[in-house]
Amino acid sequence: MDFDRPLFAFRPPYGPHLNADWETLDFMSDIGVDAVCVSPMNTTNSLGEPYTNYPNVWRYDDTYDFALVDRQFRDILRHCPNARLIVLVDLNSPLWLARRLSIDSFYDVSSCSLHPEWRRQVTAYLHAFLDHCETTWPDRIIAYVLACGRTQEWIEADNAKPSSLKSAHYPDWCRQRQLPLLPIPRADELRSSSSPYPWLYHPDQDRHLIQWLRYVNELTTELAIHFVREARQHTRPDVRLGMFFGHVHAMLPTGQMDCERLFRTQPPDFLIGAACNCAPQMGSASGYTTVYRTDRRFGFGFIHENDRLTTTSNRHVSPDIALEGGIWVKPDATAADVAMVRRETGLCLVHHFSTWWFNIWGQSYKTPEIRSALRRSREIWSQHCLTSSGSAAQAVFVFDPDASYHLNRHAPGIANLAWPFRQTLYTYGIPFDNATLDDLIQDGADQYRLFIFQNPSCLDDSRLQWLRTHVLKPGNAVLWMLPPALDHDGKLDPELAAELAGCPPETAEFHRATLPSGTLAAACFQPTLLNKQRFRQLAQDAGVHLYADDDQTVFCASPELLMAHRAEPADVTIRLPKPAHTIRELYSDTLVATDTDHFTDHFDGPDTKLYLLR
Repeated sequence: MDFDRPLFAFRPPYGPHLNADWETLDFMSDIGVDAVCVSPMNTTNSLGEPYTNYPNVWRYDDTYDFALVDRQFRDILRHCPNARLIVLVDLNSPLWLARRLSIDSFYDVSSCSLHPEWRRQVTAYLHAFLDHCETTWPDRIIAYVLACGRTQEWIEADNAKPSSLKSAHYPDWCRQRQLPLLPIPRADELRSSSSPYPWLYHPDQDRHLIQWLRYVNELTTELAIHFVREARQHTRPDVRLGMFFGHVHAMLPTGQMDCERLFRTQPPDFLIGAACNCAPQMGSASGYTTVYRTDRRFGFGFIHENDRLTTTSNRHVSPDIALEGGIWVKPDATAADVAMVRRETGLCLVHHFSTWWFNIWGQSYKTPEIRSALRRSREIWSQHCLTSSGSAAQAVFVFDPDASYHLNRHAPGIANLAWPFRQTLYTYGIPFDNATLDDLIQDGADQYRLFIFQNPSCLDDSRLQWLRTHVLKPGNAVLWMLPPALDHDGKLDPELAAELAGCPPETAEFHRATLPSGTLAAACFQPTLLNKQRFRQLAQDAGVHLYADDDQTVFCASPELLMAHRAEPADVTIRLPKPAHTIRELYSDTLVATDTDHFTDHFDGPDTKLYLLR
């Protein structure tokens, strides 16, 4: 699979909903979509419902019925004869294995990684599955997705919980890492902190909590490394391997904070992230669940899984289960469907992502309006999927996965720094990238003027010196969402935190200061205190380009493409960082302006425009 040319792909529905909506695959094939994800699953979802309406392929110990895999592939090909297949490999415990071994990887990946019989069984299945597919379908399969853990995404919600396997292996892990054998934490200890700051574990007194969280995250990575290594030995050199991995935004050490070790040791070729893991409302943007700068640093492709609901989406997972609320909210008008399709397409084109449209429970792409939007998106994709040179954002949202081990995720308010904060940032109308601190250290930070630090409280001296040299410079602005370097080289240092933030770590209001370095520093240690006006003013003072004075329009930009999205109708004047010879809106194929650095366009509500800048 050539990720130098991003894919515009489709993923059919789960379970019995597949048979109820083959017609959408027919439509996707008609508009030229030929990359299709197939999911021969052996497990049930988080609601206990089967992922597939086909019988299980993996029947019992070393017993497989691969004729069922062939049947699923042939069913896809009947509706999409030119299909190139992206095949999901289900590495979770079938029910019979979970019952027999009393262990289930869907909720206990970290323990499964240490269970010799579980590893033997699943590795044997992986080998047999890949050997069959590579022998029987080599001309059709372009990629495999190695899926494990909760919702197949390598997540373990309560991996800090001790188990007999994890507890027994812990002394060996400590010896291998040349670390002291510290006590295994009790559940109640993980919910509190010994430091004066309830959201930050004490670097000394809570050292056993920090070390344990690192240990259980490494177990997940070790298993991922094992499966990628084994898969490489049973696949063609040109076939691609992907995973749902590297989702560190949530700050929760639930299996993926150690992702960079996987990327360095046994890297997959591409990562995947689901769009619906965030608020779907108009006037915002879905963003992406991996880290943009990390993907670029390691040369990964990224598939943006667009599993958003539409006005016609089915939410009845079964006759007895209907999804309501949370991320399962349907738009109330087809105009929102169209704006969503254009917004997600524009986001992917700007960032050079692939996408697959996931018709998760069926019936999502039924109206003439949404089909017209998908058809036009596919046409634009064929012409412009290589047009963008990458994000032109001058602001960056910075995470430190390692620091997440030091944060008490049970502390009041800390969860507001994860998904809710990132989604709020999108509504502020200023394009921003995301990066880990290591991404910026390795690849540079000169593109950015505004740095939003999600969890900067744990810094060693080398990282602090890099920040002083490359970020805390005259003219730049930093927004600290937690006190910076409060844990400095393993010691609490509130004086240093106050020096870097321009205010004490106990500050309970939004605070701005100019540091001696000439850097504009804003401290917002309670994320709900940040609002659109404060953020946009900070960006403007740092010299970040504002594409519009109107603060209701969301932008995503490269030097060549500009996506603009808004919920309400308006005439919006848009300013470009530099003049363009021609400005063409791609969905309407309209020449909007020539030889200018600003123009005005009318937006219906809701609406999304995608401009080509020449």
